[in-house]
Amino acid sequence: MDGNAGNGRGGGRGLLDVAGPAKQLWRNVYAKAAEVAERRAKALVDYHVYVYPHSAGGGGGGGGGLVLVETQTLADDTASQVTFTTIPADGAGLLLVVSAHQVSAAGAGSLLLRLNDDATTNYYTKWHEVYGAAAAPTHQTLGADATYVPLGRLSIADGLQDPADATAGIVALLPGHGISGRRKEVLALGSAFTNISLHWSGQYGGEWRGTAAITKLTLLPSGSAFGAGSVFSLYQFSLSAAAAASGGTPDALQARVDALEARLAALEASSPPPA
Repeated sequence: MDGNAGNGRGGGRGLLDVAGPAKQLWRNVYAKAAEVAERRAKALVDYHVYVYPHSAGGGGGGGGGLVLVETQTLADDTASQVTFTTIPADGAGLLLVVSAHQVSAAGAGSLLLRLNDDATTNYYTKWHEVYGAAAAPTHQTLGADATYVPLGRLSIADGLQDPADATAGIVALLPGHGISGRRKEVLALGSAFTNISLHWSGQYGGEWRGTAAITKLTLLPSGSAFGAGSVFSLYQFSLSAAAAASGGTPDALQARVDALEARLAALEASSPPPA
């Protein structure tokens, strides 16, 4: 009896002694698993930022992609030009997005662009557009030396045309804006209903023969002024902040991606098996 009781008591004490360290061991295992999972999640986020660069919410911040530089909305009909002087020097290029109309113009008005205050005949312009009735459109192709680059046709404001609420939609690309020593190309797409009761759509643009980096954009109407409510937005095609810090080159980005993949593989290998 005493021997059995002694064995029982001894066995009980033995089980209690083992249970405490075993529980602590599993706590440590789960803590390690949580740490590894957190590190792995962080590595996946880093990998995503490099492989799929994107802008932070609202345009700007640590992401890459399309970043808003500035938006100007006109309050009245008095602006004879719109300028952008805060031009980022880096990035792959610039994007202009315009929803605008003008107060008056002869015939079909146009939106014009000048770079770095160059008002000389230093631009070669070219465009192809379609206008007229949908059932019988007319095509025309034009090109000339000029003191500006055309970006598209403009609608007329203040009830000077029918429909009175028409506005033009224009987008324009300026690749390599920050590069010195090269001429600058401009490519735009536009669509507008003008004061001669015709709808115009086309491809516009041209070349600025200047070779300096672009530091100023000036937008002009062919008429006297832009209409109230016209909106002009400038965006930058930007690398992510992390990509820029790494040099922003394909080799640098690929090296970073390779390192992240190796890190992920190591974290996977170190993860404990599921309980």
